[in-house]
Amino acid sequence: MRILPNGDRALLVELPGPEEMLGLYTALTAAPPLGVADVVPAARTLTLLLDPSADPARVAAAVRGARPGAA
Repeated sequence: MRILPNGDRALLVELPGPEEMLGLYTALTAAPPLGVADVVPAARTLTLLLDPSADPARVAAAVRGARPGAA
């Protein structure tokens, strides 16, 4: 997993493949980290749209600690 800044208020999460993306998407939509306004899935990435007051470093740490759900 690689987490990159995406503009001022978003993070891009790159994953190895679609199965991993779906698992993490399931986990993050079930229990979004504080500061995440929306989760946008793609083939092997997730874009996390952040609230204006969100701390991107804290959101990234929460994503790294998330337990992927069953897709």
